[in-house]
Amino acid sequence: MPCVVMAHGVGLTRHDALSSYAEALTRAGVATLVYDHRYLGDSEGEPRQRVRMTEQLEDRLAAITFARTLDGIDPDRIIVWGFSLSGGTALQAAAADQHVAGAILLCPFLDGRWRTIHGMRIQPRNATWVTIRAMRDTLIPVSAKPVPMAA
Repeated sequence: MPCVVMAHGVGLTRHDALSSYAEALTRAGVATLVYDHRYLGDSEGEPRQRVRMTEQLEDRLAAITFARTLDGIDPDRIIVWGFSLSGGTALQAAAADQHVAGAILLCPFLDGRWRTIHGMRIQPRNATWVTIRAMRDTLIPVSAKPVPMAA
């Protein structure tokens, strides 16, 4: 059986709308593995809410490796799925793992540097400030503190 490895976009968790996609895929006969990146949602790690693309790529590759070990999953039919930031890491994972069968990307974040440089042509003052800040930051918190979800 094929398996789609799914992850959330920046600032979200696996509980934010991924279940409807996973359920639709399951009804179509496709297994799904939905996970939270480290420091987010149900995953462990400190500091909470930390987002680093390199770590999220490592998490994605680990999830792919894990999916291949599951009973009934065809290891040559793993597909990555992502939107926003996770769309970018899904594409990176597909490029890094030659055995990934495909990628489903919804509005993927692909190249922030290109977008910033391109934006300089449009609004140089704002784009210059953003570039300086982006190059200086190594850690980009999603929020100042964890925000509990209300039901």
